[in-house]
Parts: sequence; structure tokens; C-alpha cells
Amino acid sequence: MRQFIVNVNDVSPNMGVAPLDSAPVPYDVVAEMWIEAASAAQSATELYNTTASPAMVQGLSSRAARCHSYLVNEVVQKDQQSFAPGRAPGVNLISAITWAADKDDKTGPQGWRKHGPLACRVHVGMTRYVQNYIAQALTAGAPTYNGVAVLYFPTLQDLEQRLYDTPQNAEVIAADVKSFVNLEKIVTFYTTQYTLK
Repeated sequence: MRQFIVNVNDVSPNMGVAPLDSAPVPYDVVAEMWIEAASAAQSATELYNTTASPAMVQGLSSRAARCHSYLVNEVVQKDQQSFAPGRAPGVNLISAITWAADKDDKTGPQGWRKHGPLACRVHVGMTRYVQNYIAQALTAGAPTYNGVAVLYFPTLQDLEQRLYDTPQNAEVIAADVKSFVNLEKIVTFYTTQYTLK
């Protein structure tokens, strides 16, 4: 494992304007793992199934009602933040997304890629923005999300007061997200980030 981050759903920001409504949030923790195969012949799925999955099942089975794992393709849209080991000082806004009804596996990602530069310009308090495109679910029964967005803000105040550069652009972002995301299924929550490795 090259890197391991745990995001704990324990932040309740006092937002003047909510970025988006959210479907019910069933998650207490989101773990991010970057793992590397020992050989080019081993796929990421095989590596997960032989190493990470058994450890997670054993470690979480007595503590978690359910656990879902996904293989993602990470696209870093903004990276102006580095993280030392331990608790990060700021907060993450995490959104699990599903493509809008009129979007497919080609047009949904196109809309999100186009959204990236707009989000980087408008979310002025954000110092890191990662789009995780879901390649496949690795656990049976995992919700059929298409992606997971992770937006990092260096302080809670940056999230609460600098999510948007102007009130007008809050509406622009909402309209753009609506063009490729099913807003009834979006799951948005706020986390404290711990870099464990």
C-alpha cells in the first residue's frame, strides 16, 4: 500500500447556502487506498482481492454494518495541498454521484470533465479537488455510483465562507452539476481527514 487516507463523517458545517441537497448519507467513514501490484501481470482487482479485501473484511466485520469497495480512476483537477501524516487541519466535502438519466458512460464523464475547471475557478476556498471515476464495484451489493468527488478545504471557515466566489456562481455550479448528475441520488457529506500512510 502506497498511501492510506481515512475520512470520518463527523463535520457539520454551518453553511449559508448548501452546495446541493443530499440523499440520505449511509456512511461513517470513507477510506482511500493506493495499492501497487508487484508485477505488471497482476490487475488492481486481483491485488485488492488477495491483499486489501481480506484485511478489511477481517478488520471491519465486527464493527461495520456494511462495507463497499470500488476501483476508481483518479483525476486530480486541483492540487495545491500536501498532507503530513495524521489529522489534516481542514475538511473534505465528499459527493458520491450517479449520472443523470440522459447520460451514459461516455456523456456522463464528459460533463464531469468539463465541470472540473469551472469548479476550480468558483470554489475559491478549495485547495484540492479529485474526481474519482468508478471503474467497477469490488464488493457485491455496492451502490451503483459513477464517481466520487473529494474537495478539500484547509479550514472549516474556507468551506463555510469560501465555497463559492459569488452567489451567482453558486447557481452556475448547481446548474452545471444538474446537467450531468442525478441530483436525487447525490450523496454529499463532510469529513475530517486522517492520513495514515
